[in-house]
Amino acid sequence: MIDVFLVLMVVGAGVLGWRRGLAVSIAAGLVFTAAGLPLAALAAAIGRPAPALAFIIGGILGLVPLALRLEALTDWLDELLESDALQVADKVGGAVANTLIAATLGWFVAALASIAPGDSPTLSAMRSSAVFGALVEAVPPQGALGVVVLRSGLVPALNGPLVLAEDPDPASATKPAVLAARRSVLQVRSTACDKIVTGTGWVAGPGIVVTNAHVVAGTRRSFLSGGPQYTGAAATVTAFDPVNDIAVLALDPGQRAQLPPVLRIVERVQHGEPAAVIGYPLGGSQTAEPARIDRVAPYDVEPLTGGATSVANILAFRAKVQPGNSGGPVVAEDGSVLGLVVAQALGQRTQAAYGVASADLLKAIAAGSSRVPIATGRCLEEAELTTER
Repeated sequence: MIDVFLVLMVVGAGVLGWRRGLAVSIAAGLVFTAAGLPLAALAAAIGRPAPALAFIIGGILGLVPLALRLEALTDWLDELLESDALQVADKVGGAVANTLIAATLGWFVAALASIAPGDSPTLSAMRSSAVFGALVEAVPPQGALGVVVLRSGLVPALNGPLVLAEDPDPASATKPAVLAARRSVLQVRSTACDKIVTGTGWVAGPGIVVTNAHVVAGTRRSFLSGGPQYTGAAATVTAFDPVNDIAVLALDPGQRAQLPPVLRIVERVQHGEPAAVIGYPLGGSQTAEPARIDRVAPYDVEPLTGGATSVANILAFRAKVQPGNSGGPVVAEDGSVLGLVVAQALGQRTQAAYGVASADLLKAIAAGSSRVPIATGRCLEEAELTTER
């Protein structure tokens, strides 16, 4: 049924374009855009309604005066285009332009259905549509053109930036440099309000380990453990960033020499770069999962300590992330650190995740290198830990 409707919509658009002609179609498109953009900008500024909806409403309202004078405009253009050849060219151009517009709208809906979470009957029907499938295959949402359109502001964010990187390459998690980096990734265990919280940390400097702030919230000291080459040690929190969800742990002087090698941090974010996520999911054994970098995007977040929202730079990437991966490194195939895992990206259909980019990590590490103990706020409730901020 959806395929029949789509075919009728495209054919109808072509017929309408033939009747109205290219010149009228262009005029209508310009009026629609000129009327829709200010309303979309206003909606984005005040936060409601969705900019896409405001754009459509504004465009339709702008077309009302044109529709009332459409017959007069058409007659005027027919007089202007005196020759039959020009009139036919105008009609053919109108049919082609309107057909392309209808196909573009169909692709936009198909792209949204392919990335939207959930499996409602409507979404399932859209995903099973042969026409929608052909449109998405021709212009993938993760392709260059799809990324530009879907990030244009027409698609509202869910619980974080939209992640549009392609599927990770399984081979990324088995690169020699990634395997070597695993030695420097440790498990972090903290006790706060009589609860044991487990996460992941990694060696970022001499006697310095980085993890998530929510892994150590409500405590001053944590215990680090690793593989057979590291017996473990207690560490003190020396930096705590509740907005970006970063914490720095410092070991006592006598225990620093036991730490595995320091991981190198690089300041780069390249869309599509293959990577890997190393951590201790569900508090179990260490794993390495393939990942692919998407981008860094600003997003309003609520600090762990509560209070007004603040803008944080979110590292968006594709990877399988579970509770316990919190604080683990996102490493490039050469073993260098690109970012820090924070949480699974809920509300997106693909396996996506959010983290902290390396540029913000360097600031926290510099603050924590002073090795002065710092307060870590309140204990987090069970729901705040299990839903992975």
